[in-house]
Amino acid sequence: MSAAPQPREDALAAARALRPLFEAEADATDRGLTPTDKVVAAATDAGIFQLMVPEALGGLEADADTLLDVFEELALADG
Repeated sequence: MSAAPQPREDALAAARALRPLFEAEADATDRGLTPTDKVVAAATDAGIFQLMVPEALGGLEADADTLLDVFEELALADG
């Protein structure tokens, strides 16, 4: 029997997987003063924007520790 999905680990893995793209797009993001379309699309696909949405509304409803860890990972990637 496999273990149940781990939302915290999944969210952190998703954020870590975005790091190369965030790093590659950092200059364009800084120039445009907004995330690039590539960054927004990848973050959407990874579920990053669902972290604070309540489960009742189809979101992930991540706890505060997970949110901080994910945001820290993304901030490190963006420089």
